[in-house]
Amino acid sequence: MSLSPLCPLSAVETVVINAILCLVLVVATYTDATRAKIYNLLTFPAMLTGLLLNTLLWGHAGLTLGAALEGLKWAGLGLAVGFALLLVPFWLGGTKAGDVKLLMAVGALKGWEFVLVGFLYGAVLFGVVAILILARRGKLGRTLSNITNYFYGMAVLHSAPELSPPADDSKYPYGISLSLGFAVALILQYTLGRPNFWQW
Repeated sequence: MSLSPLCPLSAVETVVINAILCLVLVVATYTDATRAKIYNLLTFPAMLTGLLLNTLLWGHAGLTLGAALEGLKWAGLGLAVGFALLLVPFWLGGTKAGDVKLLMAVGALKGWEFVLVGFLYGAVLFGVVAILILARRGKLGRTLSNITNYFYGMAVLHSAPELSPPADDSKYPYGISLSLGFAVALILQYTLGRPNFWQW
């Protein structure tokens, strides 16, 4: 069972939106990998395209203003969920605005369920890649020790030790993992008919 309303788009219309999504993800991956940025010139037009396309296509499918508004609501909810997913990490300085706006764009194009599931896949991929990078650089043991000491200080000593920010050479662009997570969700949507391999 899906918690999202049944999307009324035809196969051709779905392919068009998926093609736009793939283009956005490819460009975002390239710019994040080469320049450590995901540009507004990409994300804002993608958000607008998602809102407008879903409004028009849902309206065309239902032949009513109500159907068009349902499409706008569906895309708007996806955009809002994409914004909420990384809002707290962004406030805490753990991620960049470009990552947040990429999630918003994907949500506007594909809806809240897709952006949520793809985000979860991307988070897992990011964790795996981070572990591999730390292990390759010989920093995994020290990082795990720092995490253990941090939570020990919080739970037992009731005071969190100060953590120094990671060196710039240890950073890995989060947008790449997010894009890969959305690619996994898209593949599952084509093969299973839904972006998640579990039932809600």
